[in-house]
Amino acid sequence: PLSQLKTIEKLRSTSLNIDVEQIGAGFTSKGDRQDHIIAAKSGLKAVAESIANYDMIIADEINYALSGRLIEESEVLNLMKLANDKGVHFILTGRGSTQKMQDLADTVTMMMKIMVIILKLN
Repeated sequence: PLSQLKTIEKLRSTSLNIDVEQIGAGFTSKGDRQDHIIAAKSGLKAVAESIANYDMIIADEINYALSGRLIEESEVLNLMKLANDKGVHFILTGRGSTQKMQDLADTVTMMMKIMVIILKLN
């Protein structure tokens, strides 16, 4: 996260107008589950209220909130449709997107970690 915020600060020094709103209660393995649900719902509300004001919105790690059952698939699908209707680029990150979300998306990117092992033979 720190490198992401540093990158955003560098981009702010250009002509780009970038706002960041961090919403969440931290790692879901820590703390009270209800606090995480409330924070995730707050994040959904903030995105819905912001869609008309931006060209692009990145909902970082929203798929983890979905797969962790902090939010409902229907809520995310509604946000995707709203963003599409407003002509807003809506980027969702994290593992756990659903097939319905993938079907609704313009682009789906799947990344995987690849380990390369190089052995030096004598």
